[in-house]
Amino acid sequence: MKIEVFHRETIQPSSPTPHHLRSFKLCLMDQHAGVMYTSIVLFYPNSNVDGNVNLAAERKNQKQSLRRMQRQGAEFVEARINCSISKILENPDVERLKEFLPIDIASKEAETGPLLRVQATSFECGGMAIGVSMSHKVSDAASLCTFIKSWSSIALGGSNDLLYLPEFVGASLIFPPREHLGNSSESKSGATFKLVRNKCSTRRFVFDAPMIAALQRKAASESVKKPTRVEAVSALIWKCAMEASSATKGPTRPSTLMQCVNIRSSVLPALPESFLGNLIDFFAVKVEGSGFDKKITFKNWLLC
Repeated sequence: MKIEVFHRETIQPSSPTPHHLRSFKLCLMDQHAGVMYTSIVLFYPNSNVDGNVNLAAERKNQKQSLRRMQRQGAEFVEARINCSISKILENPDVERLKEFLPIDIASKEAETGPLLRVQATSFECGGMAIGVSMSHKVSDAASLCTFIKSWSSIALGGSNDLLYLPEFVGASLIFPPREHLGNSSESKSGATFKLVRNKCSTRRFVFDAPMIAALQRKAASESVKKPTRVEAVSALIWKCAMEASSATKGPTRPSTLMQCVNIRSSVLPALPESFLGNLIDFFAVKVEGSGFDKKITFKNWLLC
């Protein structure tokens, strides 16, 4: 299996960029964001009954709708792979999935190159993978989802595409930038934040909807009567990880769970999902000891 890139082009905006949108001042949380891309790969099987699909027409529609979505120009990569989509999805491999992205996640071009890159990879079966990478300097995961919602709405000819039209307003509202940081990831001392590659282990777990619903019911308590899907699944995985650690290294080893949260709906007044940027907060929960000596501490903070 080999992915072959056969075309690259820059998709220009459908209309000239207004003068007041030609430069963008990062908000404080954007300034602290690492130099990397926020990325996702979406797989679309061939849904035509007869199996035939016009890939050229699909790509043309993707490009035309993309022109209406952005103001700075986006890179569009066309590729193909000599296998079926099921071959990739039946046993996903993290390193293989990265090849469906238009650029390496940790590329320094996230700060100097195009803010948006797209790769459309066609399969022999007529299916397609769409890899989307947005600079982390102007987007978090929620921003990427908002962009994809709007892009798909426009591509499908929807009339409500303005509902999700992205807005870059973080700097002018709640997180004004600090001038000494400029538009780069520099601290007050002049040090630069870099993405450090460490050895890590990843596992893939698949939970279907009925299983998640059962977990939610089991995880309910007096303090959390209706746990969310993320809370229920995270609690199970963390519980199992602590039990596995206790079995091999003893019960006294502390354990910390850390997660980032979209704060658009949490601030007052609430912000629309269409607001792009790094509008996130972090929380951490630490467990030390066991039994009656167990100590649980919780902390959340804003990057500012």
